Amino acid sequence: MSFTGFDQHITDVLADRYKVLNLQGKGGMANVYRAIQIGLDREVAIKIIHPSLVNDEDTIRRFKLEAKAAAKLDHPNIITVYDVGEASEIVYICLEFLDGIDLAQQIRQDGRLRVDQLLAIMMPIASALTEIHDHSLIHRDIKSSNIFITKKGKPILLDFGIATFKESSSGTTLPGTVIGTPEYMSPEQANGRSVGPESDIYSLGIVMFQCLSGNVPFAGDSPISTLVKISQGIVPELDQQSLEIPQWLYDIVMKCLAKEPEDRFRSANDLLNSLKSKKILETSIAPKSKTANYDAEIIEINKKLNHSKSIDDRIETLKGSGKTVREIYRLEDEIEYLLSIKKFQKNLNEKYQEAKTTLDKSINYLKTRSFEEVMELSQGFSSNYSNIAFYNQYNSIYSLVKRLKQIEELLPKLKVLDNFDKSSENFIKAMFLISSAIEQIKNFDFVGKEDQQEILQNTLHYNDAYHEAIIDHIKNDKIDDAEKKPIIHLLLETIKIQGVETARNQELKDLLIDLNNKHLYKNNKLFKINKSDSQKDYSSPDKVEEQKPSLNFNQEFNNLINEQFLKNQEVKNFLNTDNQTIEEQSLNRIIYLFYSPRVKNNGYQILLNLGKEMAQAHKKHYQNFDSVILGEDQYSFNEFDPAFDLDTDVGKKNWDHSIKNYLQKLKGQRELISSEQLNTVLNQTSTKLLNLFKSYCAQTILKDI
Repeated sequence: MSFTGFDQHITDVLADRYKVLNLQGKGGMANVYRAIQIGLDREVAIKIIHPSLVNDEDTIRRFKLEAKAAAKLDHPNIITVYDVGEASEIVYICLEFLDGIDLAQQIRQDGRLRVDQLLAIMMPIASALTEIHDHSLIHRDIKSSNIFITKKGKPILLDFGIATFKESSSGTTLPGTVIGTPEYMSPEQANGRSVGPESDIYSLGIVMFQCLSGNVPFAGDSPISTLVKISQGIVPELDQQSLEIPQWLYDIVMKCLAKEPEDRFRSANDLLNSLKSKKILETSIAPKSKTANYDAEIIEINKKLNHSKSIDDRIETLKGSGKTVREIYRLEDEIEYLLSIKKFQKNLNEKYQEAKTTLDKSINYLKTRSFEEVMELSQGFSSNYSNIAFYNQYNSIYSLVKRLKQIEELLPKLKVLDNFDKSSENFIKAMFLISSAIEQIKNFDFVGKEDQQEILQNTLHYNDAYHEAIIDHIKNDKIDDAEKKPIIHLLLETIKIQGVETARNQELKDLLIDLNNKHLYKNNKLFKINKSDSQKDYSSPDKVEEQKPSLNFNQEFNNLINEQFLKNQEVKNFLNTDNQTIEEQSLNRIIYLFYSPRVKNNGYQILLNLGKEMAQAHKKHYQNFDSVILGEDQYSFNEFDPAFDLDTDVGKKNWDHSIKNYLQKLKGQRELISSEQLNTVLNQTSTKLLNLFKSYCAQTILKDI
């Protein structure tokens, strides 16, 4: 294959490590290059992930996690991973170079395989799956084209870890959220549920079905509609007689293809033993469930972080995480940051104690002197006084008032300064000093109430203006995120201690959580703050609260797509648009016109109307729930963000921006897409946009529940 400008870019970027020889092939997910590894003089295959699939950091991190895990596997029937890396916005994986054909090609050549041929391939691959599952991992992309047959007849399992890119960054799998054809997905994948080792076993059952019959059992009019058939779980019959399939093998294949995961083989090792024995064999005790992938570990760490009561708790949680997660998420840096915050907090506590000491002296002095006397005496001191001890002893209240007034003058200046190097630190100090001072004045029993009122009138109150100053400061775009990070962290810690008792605190807390999730830790599952978790009271761990049911909108939306949207004729026509038409009319233009809120009677309008009809029909049922599961998060009905409401101009504008933003990234990768791939990419993009649309749909149709 000839090189393009992008191919030359690859060659230049990797020149110090690899000598790229030629482009071996293009796929919907990656390009594969033949190369020589410099220094080792070793022939390798370099798989370059399409940049359009790695447009968020969390996806890249997950890919690295699984690729690194694959590199640790040692099995003769799993392709060897030599290296995984990222350079100049290129994500790549370096693999052993194989010579031969894949199983899909062999089936096309031979029509179908004999039983002995099938066993020679499936037993080693089942053994390879056992190795993967024993390391608490899943492959997630078992299919005939990912099983390679070398010229010596050795079957090799390919592409472990690449399937990371087939799932959305939100952690849910929408029907069709798969690069390429979805014929090998399990019903739980098709229905958007989490997958485990049983899903790999199901997919291998599909491959065995294909080997014996020459065809996969499920095929639809489009990549998305195929999943409708898969989700129903009704497997077509294999003609045992004409295909000469022995009963024992038929039973094994059908067990792999059971709709429910618990009805399949308990492990890949059980499948291997059954193939060897030519009868179904199962262990008497199901193996202990393992973490299917790193998502479970990340979710568990995130939960602990959300429930932590102190910085020390967070540090201990991060230190207790797995080595690979610590490496990929750079947790050592985060631990170092938390230690610096802890030191900063200590300094703030010292400042607090200084303010408290000053205040205590002031109050003791007030008990023996009138406020007028203190103020009159204070006027006799110059600002350049020399006797500090005398000044503190006899004029502490004046000192405190003056100090607070200086802080009050500082707040508006922070919002207009061009240089914010120290603004954040000063701001936090101001907040702590003011709040501690005011609380101390309020809590002490003064001799004269008039004196107390006069003191308070001369100090800065935590009033609406001060609250707005905090909000404005955090929202200020001129302040770098690194500057905001300690503010957000410490304010959240303060609110956690004080509790959310006022509308002010709730507003501030919501803002802090949004900033944390959307800016400081964008697309980062590990450090995401879940509003529903953060609102729970974990101060009494033994306290058992009645758990109210939550509406799983992921499932509702998947059903809406499968049972109604994909069956609409206009939608079918769109998804089956031929490659020539797409090329003539522009891929981006066709997709935009179908999903844009600015166009009437298009796919966007069809789906939104179907969603509203569903909500109206199920309204009484939905009212039995007090929260909604959306993606991996749980929301109460009153937590919905109006910015996602498609009944408003703001919601429509945001959705339109989401479409354009994604299509802009796709436009930059147009040279990677061949004419033959255009319909596949159209389907891929549709699934991505539908996944994005889920949040808009939920917050539009459920807002009145």
